[in-house]
Amino acid sequence: MSSREQIQVAAVIERVAAPNEWEAWGFRLVEVVPDEGVFGSAPRRLVDDGKRSRWLFPGFVVELFPTEQGLLPEPDLGPPVVVRVLGDR
Repeated sequence: MSSREQIQVAAVIERVAAPNEWEAWGFRLVEVVPDEGVFGSAPRRLVDDGKRSRWLFPGFVVELFPTEQGLLPEPDLGPPVVVRVLGDR
């Protein structure tokens, strides 16, 4: 077991049929939610209308690493700068 902090999460993935003329399917991550053990361990279809479907994939572990501040020097950005953009006159 790791000494780093961990959180169990589930991912909701959306699958879209023929999102454009070059792809048969398109996929995108819709959201990541805390997995408190109520989702089970198998993927589950949430919605499917023939064109779009959303699936819940439980059981992912996100491991949080301590910050690495101090390993690389902080950049000196200098004083703040105000930029004014002028439109066409």
